[in-house]
Amino acid sequence: MKTLFKRIVRFAFQCIPRKSQSPGAFRSILVMEFTHAGDLILSFPFLRKLREIFPHARIDFACGSWGKEVLTLNPHIDGVISYDHPRFNRGRVHPLQSIRNTFKFIQDIRKSKYDASFELRGNFASALLNILSGSRYKYGRDISHYKFPYAYSVHDIDQPEAINKLNLLKPFIQTPWAEVSYDVRLPIGISENIERKFNNVFKKPYIVFHTLSPWIPRNWDLLRFQDLMTRLIRHFDIHIALIGSEKDRVENGGLHKIAPLRIFNLCGLLTWPETACLINKCLMFVGCDSGPGHLAASIGVNAVSLIGPGEYPRFAPYNPGGNIKIIRHPVCEYQKNNNCRPTKNPKLCMMIENICMKAIMVSDVFDAIKVSIESNPNYLLI
Repeated sequence: MKTLFKRIVRFAFQCIPRKSQSPGAFRSILVMEFTHAGDLILSFPFLRKLREIFPHARIDFACGSWGKEVLTLNPHIDGVISYDHPRFNRGRVHPLQSIRNTFKFIQDIRKSKYDASFELRGNFASALLNILSGSRYKYGRDISHYKFPYAYSVHDIDQPEAINKLNLLKPFIQTPWAEVSYDVRLPIGISENIERKFNNVFKKPYIVFHTLSPWIPRNWDLLRFQDLMTRLIRHFDIHIALIGSEKDRVENGGLHKIAPLRIFNLCGLLTWPETACLINKCLMFVGCDSGPGHLAASIGVNAVSLIGPGEYPRFAPYNPGGNIKIIRHPVCEYQKNNNCRPTKNPKLCMMIENICMKAIMVSDVFDAIKVSIESNPNYLLI
């Protein structure tokens, strides 16, 4: 099937010239990334560097509707175009509606006549949209070596994803990956609003916990989280803020009952900008491998991230300038060299028994948090 796709691409698009770069002429740029929140946040270093290279260009970002709120945190985007790519849409959409949405999206971006377009994912479905975008210069990742008709493409997957995306800018700067840094815009006034809204949380130093991932195999046992939080509130004079979706609120209710005056269930009550402001003022962040973990890494707060199945270290929270403690299992051979990938069943990992997360002990996580808290000169032990 892959070979057939390659032949179709070469035959259908062989007439498209692979134009050389002319960055001085770039007045409008389209960036496309249709995946979920964590992947969008990993695009922030790319957007920062892109803005440095093209300070006067208009930069638009095309993403799913679920990502528009996340992108309000990025100061380098001039506009956001919403398109719910069926490959990454977690909701249910009728196939005919998906086809209509796709044609409308292609029509809209072709009308804009972008000087350049960058596709950051690298799979066939996303690349096809880039090829049909109508932009004069097309750049993108080509992970499966389809040989898309791009002015420049990269195949990198072996480094952290933030660096893999930065490598797309090699035609314009020699070492774009030399400095991986994030710019996160915290909206004015929101921080004060959430302090007033959740004033009980802010009465003590607090830890933000994100306990549930949309992909079940990445979740740690809630009973282990319960044990961990019980130990923490016994040893430290802290509050704990639980964040997540509205769907997570009920499941996290049991954790809140451990100590209702010390643990606060904020699941479903915060927007992405409010979540960013909450994390920005926390003592540290603890969570599984998902969007809030990447957000904490991008802001630069101390963080402990529990990493299970998936491509490691490609999609792990990453920020060389931050203090991120990665805790992952020491035994799963499928996790090495990016070989651990999800099955088609969203409830199962490759190893079925989910040994990745089961191998992470409560004592390991507690010790990592304890070191971080005790190294804070402004914190007092009970």
